[in-house]
Amino acid sequence: MSQPMRFDPGEAGFGPIPGQKGASGGGRGELAPKARVGAAGSGTEQKERETSLETPSINGLHRGGRIGLLLSPLDLLFFRGGFTFGEGAHVRSLLPTPQTLAGAIRSWLLRELGFDFLNLPPRLEAGLGFREALALEEDARIQAVGRLLVRGPWLAKVGDDGSYEPLVRTPATLQRTKEMGGRGKLYRFDPLRPEELPGWHPFCHALWPLWARRGEPGEAAGGYLRPDGLSAFLKGGLPEAGHVVKEGDLLGRASRTGIGMDPDRRTVAEGRIYVAEMLALKEGVAFYGEIAGETGDLELVPDSGVARFGGEARQVRVSRVPAHPWPDSACQARHPEAKGGRALLALLTAPAIFSGGWQPDEAPGELISAAVPGHEAVSGWDLARRGPKPTRFALPAGSVFFFRQNAGTFPASLPDSLCTKAEAELGWGSVVYGGWNHV
Repeated sequence: MSQPMRFDPGEAGFGPIPGQKGASGGGRGELAPKARVGAAGSGTEQKERETSLETPSINGLHRGGRIGLLLSPLDLLFFRGGFTFGEGAHVRSLLPTPQTLAGAIRSWLLRELGFDFLNLPPRLEAGLGFREALALEEDARIQAVGRLLVRGPWLAKVGDDGSYEPLVRTPATLQRTKEMGGRGKLYRFDPLRPEELPGWHPFCHALWPLWARRGEPGEAAGGYLRPDGLSAFLKGGLPEAGHVVKEGDLLGRASRTGIGMDPDRRTVAEGRIYVAEMLALKEGVAFYGEIAGETGDLELVPDSGVARFGGEARQVRVSRVPAHPWPDSACQARHPEAKGGRALLALLTAPAIFSGGWQPDEAPGELISAAVPGHEAVSGWDLARRGPKPTRFALPAGSVFFFRQNAGTFPASLPDSLCTKAEAELGWGSVVYGGWNHV
């Protein structure tokens, strides 16, 4: 019988922190199918090669470098959502959220540096942000942890040769025709001018309809895109069949039975039995995340280590790797499909929490259409209040937003997150850009 579930700083996320300045790191550069884990060399020279130095972070507030991290599970993992959890419950692990990764990486680094975690709650109770709370420490290395920005996580395929490729949720505008075994042909929805669809009455903001000129019934494509498939989609094309990876090829579930504990007596709580479906990644699959910061601050990140990730103090092996070269947003915005730089789509590669519900907080242009496949309830552990955070609702990764510029073109530098600065710092709303054309 498994141990009772409990909250852990690695699941808490240390945030979001209202009013805190800063942003999380995003990537630039030409898209490559794979990035190699490590290169010849070691020590400082190795870390310098693994650090991308030409990377503005989310929303352009930070310039420095970024590194990649592979998180390989050492056991089954469990990530809670915003659901109720009591006796008799049968709960299913979700995928980790950005704030879960941020909390795990921050906790890991602070433990490595010998930080006294008892110092943190009183400072947060006093109204300080996470960065300001660590700035009160005498150790400059601990102060640096507060300045580091986390992005991710994404599922990743890891090869026997040490290469890896991050996978992103298939865009909500990709569908496939209904055929046995999921072998249908892929097609995409794109904005249709409202005057071309008689009777179109948008529920708000004069949104354009999304349309596909196909007579066959379809269904959501599902799964995840490899880098080549992502590149094809962002350029206005269609991924090939081999570019889509089914979720069942990446992960599975394993049920475990546990019993609750009486926190006062530290004994078994009578009748509080629950069943939890743990997350089991397949062989050759890991989580990938990124840390952005000044080059000197990134030097404190170890080459490898073991960190707690998610609930029940489950552990992962963390390996430092070269950062993945994500698509260049400025290049994608000027692709021929982007109508000379006046039509832009934004694909969420990570869940997003917006202050206006489904509408982005950081909009690079006029929002004319969106494909949002639902919402996800998220919570966490509040270190200041010593209790659960209020449940909030996040837009899932794979949501797509369409923007346009009536005059001029989009700027060369686009925000790497569609969320507010405070949310972006924890990795919410990470985005890549591409072009779109009218149906």
